[in-house]
Amino acid sequence: MTEFSFDRLMHPFDPGRFLAEHWENEPLLIARQDSHYYASLFSASALESILQYARPGPQDVRVVRDQIELAPDRYRHLDGRINMNQLYKAYGEGNTLVINGLQRFAPRLARLGLELQALLNFAVEFNAYLTPSRSQGLHPHFDTHDVFVLQVEGSKTWHLYGAAERCPLLASFQPVIPVASLPAPAQVVELSAGDLLYVPRGHVHDALTSGEHSLHITIGIYPTQWLDLLVTALTNLSLTDLRFRRALPVGYLNHPSRRAEVDAGMHALIKVFADQASSALACDVLADQLIRKTTPVADDQFASIESAMAALSASTRLIKRDHMRCRVYESGETVSIHFPGNTIKASREYRDALLWVAGAAGMFEVGELPDSLDPGRKIILAQRLVRGGLLRVAQPGEANADGA
Repeated sequence: MTEFSFDRLMHPFDPGRFLAEHWENEPLLIARQDSHYYASLFSASALESILQYARPGPQDVRVVRDQIELAPDRYRHLDGRINMNQLYKAYGEGNTLVINGLQRFAPRLARLGLELQALLNFAVEFNAYLTPSRSQGLHPHFDTHDVFVLQVEGSKTWHLYGAAERCPLLASFQPVIPVASLPAPAQVVELSAGDLLYVPRGHVHDALTSGEHSLHITIGIYPTQWLDLLVTALTNLSLTDLRFRRALPVGYLNHPSRRAEVDAGMHALIKVFADQASSALACDVLADQLIRKTTPVADDQFASIESAMAALSASTRLIKRDHMRCRVYESGETVSIHFPGNTIKASREYRDALLWVAGAAGMFEVGELPDSLDPGRKIILAQRLVRGGLLRVAQPGEANADGA
């Protein structure tokens, strides 16, 4: 079964054209006339199973109609479990069911999220919205993150009113906007099963159903903004330059002369920042943050660990698990490799091998690790990296990324 990717989400629209013309700028509708396009990705049946068996917490589920949210005690047992019959009742009364962080419960969505995160280098989150016919969950509003809407089942009418704010700051205030204060919609889009709609952050929108229900997934893209890079670079510089850490002049809010001193000091520090701030160091910090936000998907790693522990040798073929971005740190006589979900520390003699593994792009045999390690230590390191979750044992007949 073919996995979803960014190109498959965009099909048949050119991904490069999307990034050049629509990203952060203009909405995009991709109408496919293929009601089964997302059938292998998600369904109402899968959503029902998640609610019944995965036990999503109070922060994961919302029940809302016309912007009014149903109190969780209306559809949860005292021990926190979801009362499905009460959810069915709420849905039958016109409420929209919202499941947040869907990638934590649906493996195919988790894999797609990792694909998108690896491509964009931004955090990604999936939410699902199940709305009965002739209903509306949320009133006109805008999001502070970019959204791809995947219409999985049924249909929904979207009203797009244009940008209330271009590229708002992430997690900034999101007002609910009275319909009476809005102009006529700039676009009215009827999403049918198989279609995709991209809505840039800051663009006001609402959506409602008519004669049939709707199940759609939103893929929220939370971009790293230039502000984030600048703040990170400023923080890095402040750790090494005392001038940025000194207090403002005593009484700076009380005396005009102090205000002038603050203005002069700020401009002097801006010049220092412009001359000395490092974007490379800032990007390293942002890379670490992205690694910490990444959750690997389940991929039969238990079996790989058993194989590695039982019969790992110099000829055993290893490969990184999917989307294992990693970085190597040196600290005194130790070296560490940091990757999603774990950090493995070793003595300095393993430095070259860990750097080699971090840069490896495909399969390799244990014996190919740098000869700065003797054969026994190569096997020990390989076992630790498999056991720690960075590497896995390649399957018999498995092809390398380049087909070798």
